[in-house]
Amino acid sequence: IYGASVITALTAQNTRSVDAVMPVAESFIAAQFQSVISDLAVSGIKTGMLGDEATVTCVADLLRSVRVPIVVD
Repeated sequence: IYGASVITALTAQNTRSVDAVMPVAESFIAAQFQSVISDLAVSGIKTGMLGDEATVTCVADLLRSVRVPIVVD
């Protein structure tokens, strides 16, 4: 089993709060996604933090291209 990530947002945070969020560009999210799925046999996907509407739309579009179970967190 390999765990792989596609980073969608950078955060400035500590144990008490998230102080700032910087979304990652959609083109880079897509590049990360394509890199992961071209190398690994993906058997499931779990979303995490999706920092803004553009990221949600981007990720939703990418997930339409795969046929695996998806957990939205």
